[in-house]
Amino acid sequence: MRLYSKKNKEDLFDIFEIHLHLPIIKFGTKPGDAWINNYATKFIDVNFNTTLSYRKDDVWTYFELTLFGFGFSVTRQTGY
Repeated sequence: MRLYSKKNKEDLFDIFEIHLHLPIIKFGTKPGDAWINNYATKFIDVNFNTTLSYRKDDVWTYFELTLFGFGFSVTRQTGY
């Protein structure tokens, strides 16, 4: 989810963004298949990622910190 974004009107490649990360929770029903079972299956998938990432080059910087699904990322681009 984008929390903040700032773009320069004169330079299209001058961008600063902050994104918010939340845990991924999916639930529903999956249909059966012909080989294993022939009835529908209910499921709940919960994904609690933990990530620490830092990447940098001449015109792009990226930092991400996510603990148990909750976190943020900061992106700064100054050129193409």
